[in-house]
Amino acid sequence: MAKVFKISAYIVDAMDEYDKFKLEDLLTYCTQNDVNLRHLKICSADIGEWDDDNPLNRLDCSVGEFAKHFRVCLD
Repeated sequence: MAKVFKISAYIVDAMDEYDKFKLEDLLTYCTQNDVNLRHLKICSADIGEWDDDNPLNRLDCSVGEFAKHFRVCLD
């Protein structure tokens, strides 16, 4: 049986090595063959210099803490 998945995630790039285009390329590459990636939307937000004490670095960080950086980028 065929399936459709919706994946929602926040990715923290503490080393500033990616931009949304590079992530899009990686995700597209990973979904070759029988998996079709559709309606991909990637938004980014500058969070300043990385600090290990940043709330986004905590394992128990809430979705709200991430979401406050994306008030303009809504589904």
